[in-house]
This record gives sequence, structure tokens and C-alpha cells, in this order.
Amino acid sequence: YILSVRQFRSDMAQQYDVILLANMAVLTDEQAEQIRGFADLGGSVIATYETSLYRSDASIRDNFLLHDLFGADYLAHDRVDRLDPQVTAMAYQELDTANQDIFAPLNAHFEGTSLLSAYGRYLRTKVHINSCKALTYGPAMQVFPEGFAYPLSEGRHDASIVARKHPGGGSIIYFTGEPDRAYWLTRALDFRQQLLNAIAFCEHRSRPLLMDAPKTVLATLREKDGHHMVHLINSTGGDRYFDTFIPVFSINMQVFDPDAVYFKATCLSDGRKLELTHNNGYAQVTLDKLTDYEVIRFE
Repeated sequence: YILSVRQFRSDMAQQYDVILLANMAVLTDEQAEQIRGFADLGGSVIATYETSLYRSDASIRDNFLLHDLFGADYLAHDRVDRLDPQVTAMAYQELDTANQDIFAPLNAHFEGTSLLSAYGRYLRTKVHINSCKALTYGPAMQVFPEGFAYPLSEGRHDASIVARKHPGGGSIIYFTGEPDRAYWLTRALDFRQQLLNAIAFCEHRSRPLLMDAPKTVLATLREKDGHHMVHLINSTGGDRYFDTFIPVFSINMQVFDPDAVYFKATCLSDGRKLELTHNNGYAQVTLDKLTDYEVIRFE
């Protein structure tokens, strides 16, 4: 679900397992208290980059407003792809072998390697004693000329992911970088998988939406007036700008519906009705073809 901060309340921990604060740089004291209350009631929090670092007037704070929740203090802005302002570099994230019994699910699907992609901006932080570095940034390597493509430093060892268990029962996962932006710009699947791992690590209840579709199909679930709507975007044709759309066929989607209250599914683009069945607590439909954009309403 996509929620506005104006809608969010701490007691939503009864409704949602986890909230994702995607670089929510500006937060007020009141909003921060609602988020802390959500964690106190057992909810999990995933946050990225500059979340809570700025005031409402766009001035930067000395520390994260939610530093106590993140288990980390802000030190400075940095980049993983720069050795200095004039030298472009490449770097990797390194898996932390400590605390694997607790945080191993954060590294799911990365078996057989200890290095993951790294890209772009991040914040250097001081990690609290009650938190751990689930991922760190390794040494940078100069990209050109090719003869210099070896580590030129001993590594930052700055945290990439800070993780901790909250006394309320949930988990707190803080990404010091921007995995969502990095995935959008590079299409490197490591960044996408890191976010999926964090969500899977935090959730306890059944997922509200299950999709069987290519990874280039972007799906979001929204609720309005008692109905669920699945928004589908086909990005198979290219990146931000498209020369042509490549249709995707036979997209299966399932919306969590344990009480089987939904009996109809409609394509809002043309009013077509889709055959709806119920399976293991989910309302299930199949869209025969997605060209560009579609909204499926369950009611």
C-alpha cells in the first residue's frame, strides 16, 4: 500500500507488518513519534538514505531525527563511486559474516558470493552498539585506465545496511544509500533483491499481493472505498523513454482476501470483466495481455 504521512498512525501496526520510508528526508517531531509508536507496537520499519535528516524548512539536522530508531548516527554525505571529485571509481558492498543467525535472511539469494553491487550516494554513519552492519562498503577501484582497476584503498567499511531487533518485537532496517534509485538507474538486480529481502525479513502476515509476471512489470496495490486496485506498468520496452512497447501475456495476480469478499474483477481501461477464483485465502485473476498500463479493480 502507498500511504501518506497524513494518513499514517502508530496503531496501524495492527494492520501492517512493515512500513517503508523511501528517503523520507523531511519529517516533523509528531510524524517521528508516530513512527516510533508503530515500532513500539510491534511494527517493523525500513528506511533509506536521508530519512528524517531534514526539518520542514529544508534545513539539515545535526543527526537523524530517528537516530534512536535506526541505531545509527549521521556523520557525513559521501559517494561509493568517487575516490575524489575528479576520479570516477567503482565499489562493492561486502556481506557481513557476523550475526548471520539473526540477519541471514537479509542476504537471501546471494549465495556463492561475498560482494554485491554498489552505486551512488550514501551517508557515513556511526552504528550504535545495539545494532549491526548487515552490509558494508568495500574498497573503491579506479575505473580508467584499465591498468588501475584494482583496489586503491583499504576500504571504507562504512555501513550499507544497519539492522537491529526492536524491543517491541519488530525489526528496524536502515539503508544508508538509495537502493531504489540505484536499481532504477542501473537495473542491477542486487539492489532490488536487497529491498525484497528486507521486506520479507520484516513481514509476518500474508502478503497483500502476489504476482506471477516478469520483473519488468511494476505492480502496486491500493485501497479505496473498500476496493482494492492493482496498478500495472509494463516497462519491458526499455528504460524511461520507449520506442516501442513489448506486450506481456498471462499475468497472474492474487490479492489477499481471506474472507472471500471479492466476487468481481474489472479492467478499468475498457471495462472488461476478468474471471475471478479463490485459492488459499487469495482472490486470483489472470490478465491475458498488458501493453502499457492497466488498473484491475477488485470488488
